[in-house]
Amino acid sequence: MLNQKYPTLSKPPIQTAVFQIGFDSISSFPFKDELINAFAKKISNVFTVFNRNYNRTLELGKVRHEDKKVKISEPIIDTYIFASSDNSLVINITKSSFIFETRKYTTWEKQIDQLREIWSIYSDMILAGGYKVNRASTRFINRIEIPEMVDPTQYFNTTLYAASNVIQGEVDSFLIRYTTKLKDIDIQTHVTQGFEPAIGKIFPFVFDIDVISLKELTYNNLWDEFDILRKVKNKTFFSNLTEKTLNLLL
Repeated sequence: MLNQKYPTLSKPPIQTAVFQIGFDSISSFPFKDELINAFAKKISNVFTVFNRNYNRTLELGKVRHEDKKVKISEPIIDTYIFASSDNSLVINITKSSFIFETRKYTTWEKQIDQLREIWSIYSDMILAGGYKVNRASTRFINRIEIPEMVDPTQYFNTTLYAASNVIQGEVDSFLIRYTTKLKDIDIQTHVTQGFEPAIGKIFPFVFDIDVISLKELTYNNLWDEFDILRKVKNKTFFSNLTEKTLNLLL
């Protein structure tokens, strides 16, 4: 069923696409400045902006019997952030995750190739082979505009349901979230969907699909796993659209 073919959309509703690789690493964090600066220079042809995000912690210590003194730690780097000049491409790197985000999605093949290239540079330069991938995920946030909608069930196969006389007045907006587990392939999905308040006669529908693999992966089968995540994401997306909605996107 996951190998089913789906139509190419001429008006894809993708607002943001996110690809995440989680890992355990023997590398110390935060990284040495010369190391992370060299990585930043290596990818600076696309990612021209480089920032560090700092975090502080609060510690409570006793001074006398009941007195407490609040101690604020020194700022510690918890995230390295790389972005394109227009902020349409962003990379967030923490101690255990590598997150690639695009707000100008083109095609799956192009985005995966870009992710693969940057991850290869990062894992070779920074992690130096001393890591294990323990998570892969992809998240697509879609926004579909429905004109002059009357009945949501004409447009989507999963929607809000209530028995008669339960909800008072007209529903202005709603949001539902559900999680599924595909035990045969060890993948989870988190789906959030619903209507935002209408803008004139347009009803914006948010369809947020997060597909997660929690198995340990090697460098080679990591990319095969992303292909499986894509198939699960596509099935989740297209299975929820009625023909009426699909025609709006073709």
